[in-house]
Amino acid sequence: MKQSSNFKSSFEGLSDLISILLGPEGCPWDRKQSFSDLKRYFLEESHELLEAIDLGDSENIKEELGDVVFNLCFMMHIAENLFQFGSEDVFCYLINKIIKRHPHVFDKNKDINIDQVVSNWDKIKSQEKGDKKSVLGNSLPSSLPALASSFDIQEKASRFGFDWDKIDDVEENLQEEFQELKNARNDFEKELEIGDVFFSMVNLARWHNVDSETSLRKANRRFTNRLIEVERLCNEREIEIQSLGSELRDKLWIEAKNNTEG
Repeated sequence: MKQSSNFKSSFEGLSDLISILLGPEGCPWDRKQSFSDLKRYFLEESHELLEAIDLGDSENIKEELGDVVFNLCFMMHIAENLFQFGSEDVFCYLINKIIKRHPHVFDKNKDINIDQVVSNWDKIKSQEKGDKKSVLGNSLPSSLPALASSFDIQEKASRFGFDWDKIDDVEENLQEEFQELKNARNDFEKELEIGDVFFSMVNLARWHNVDSETSLRKANRRFTNRLIEVERLCNEREIEIQSLGSELRDKLWIEAKNNTEG
């Protein structure tokens, strides 16, 4: 794409642009934004990027990456105004941290496999943060989606040997959790057991090398697209979707499934 302004096509150019937006002759809306205000937009843009990645849409990925970078650069400017640290401080801290966590690269120790890389990363990270008491450390943010958090917890526990021996054991555990759900006697027990079922499902996904958060997002999208197609078919055939009997509903669902991708 041809550059349409005098700003460089780089992080520096973006930073110069944001400086003008936040300047006295800039945008009053932009100047009003705070860290708290930007949390919402950063979350939205991050999820739009994830969706573009799920769809494999390169043009959309390009756009959404730009939106995420814009939000990050915007926050760096706010940080500079509030806390007197700028992008150079952020990048310096980041680069030093990444170098420290890659001793196998920068200390010229090349004889290391992927599992050892991950193990070393966790050890160094724990040492940096002083996480000496727990194998999980204190690095999982409370705002992380529950499925993603569950995956991370189980993956960390697995690195310390707290895992099933084989996938058959994982599947057996899931069946046990379903049975415990069936035996639940009240709402409180049902909530506990459904949580255990979810946790076990995430574990099964992990054993199959499937990201549960991505898998569920795709399942949500498939269901949504099929339901929209059922609605389209009903409108086309002048059928009230609310009055569908189970047999016709199932037939339309199969047709919609065949008409949509995935």
